[in-house]
Amino acid sequence: MIKRIIIAIFVLPILGFFIFFENPYPILVIGIIAFLIALYEIFLMLEKKQINIFKKTGIFFAIFVFLPELFKQDTIYIIYAVSSMILFLFFILIFTKSIKNIEGAFFTLGVVMYISILGSFVIKLRFLPNGTYFLFLLPLLTWVYDAGAYFTGKILGKHKLIPELSPGKTVEGLIGGIIINIIVFFIIIFTVIPASIKFSMKDAVILPLLASFFGQAGDITASVIKRFSGVKNSSNILSEHGGFLDKVDSMLFNAPVMYIYIKYFVI
Repeated sequence: MIKRIIIAIFVLPILGFFIFFENPYPILVIGIIAFLIALYEIFLMLEKKQINIFKKTGIFFAIFVFLPELFKQDTIYIIYAVSSMILFLFFILIFTKSIKNIEGAFFTLGVVMYISILGSFVIKLRFLPNGTYFLFLLPLLTWVYDAGAYFTGKILGKHKLIPELSPGKTVEGLIGGIIINIIVFFIIIFTVIPASIKFSMKDAVILPLLASFFGQAGDITASVIKRFSGVKNSSNILSEHGGFLDKVDSMLFNAPVMYIYIKYFVI
């Protein structure tokens, strides 16, 4: 974890530069590429269970879920993309007369929806008014909780949170991560966030609380996928950091939750 934090110290300023860059498309394209790599990592993990995944089909249609959001098109186009994928997968099964591949078709569809639909809320978050700050808060609240939960759990952790799914998580880590997240968010509101964004004291508690809870759920969800596939990390592409899924799993759950809360309760 210490090595991961040292690496993050060098990476975060670069990420921050792209987040606050006036043109939103460089950071959004970087995000989409990261999500597509995470998608491919899950496909490879599931193949370890002898599941025949339709990798090229999945990646192709995942791109067409992201594109409407990237170019600010109506959300109906996402429904078109998912519907087309469903039809395409089942036409493959019909014309190949391959009943045994039905499991792979459903896994392919489920993973594409998991990554691309949840991931598309990162794009929606950026295109909100003052979206650069909201996009900045997404990794901030996710990773502050992660670090806070880790160190609190390391020092005080005694009671396992969900040992059947993620043995390293503790109740003390969860509580400590939430408290640290709230404290950091209060500091950020008064030092970084412009006065034009009206975060109330209630928001300053609820938003980091939601990000902590759902981010943890996203992390455990990825752990379930990895345990099902019999692997520790989604890949070793990022060395000490594991794979791309290991970096975006919590944000996949936080993005829609933060978008909905900010859109309907803040702006």
